Amino acid sequence: MLDKFGKRRSASAHVIVLGNEKGGSGKSTVASHVAVCLLKAGQRVATIDPDARQQSLLECLLSQLQLQLNE
Repeated sequence: MLDKFGKRRSASAHVIVLGNEKGGSGKSTVASHVAVCLLKAGQRVATIDPDARQQSLLECLLSQLQLQLNE
């Protein structure tokens, strides 16, 4: 696999799954913090929130981004 500069890049990926049956246990908050930390470390990150009724992960990520912009 080549990156946009034509250099060979590892095709391996890591998957982190956060789950809990109980709502309001902080899954989206933890996921957003982990995603931001990995991005700051230069990693590529994809987040998926399978809860179609309540997209709290998107709200957490947007608030994290807003905090970063205000620093």
